[in-house]
Amino acid sequence: PQAASAHQTFAPMMYPCPAPSLYMPQQYQYSPMP
Repeated sequence: PQAASAHQTFAPMMYPCPAPSLYMPQQYQYSPMP
């Protein structure tokens, strides 16, 4: 139960936050084709 709570807090906080934030600007700067 503790692992699920920590995973749920890290998944939505580390995935939808730094994931799209670091992936979007990095992919745009790295792949400036489109």
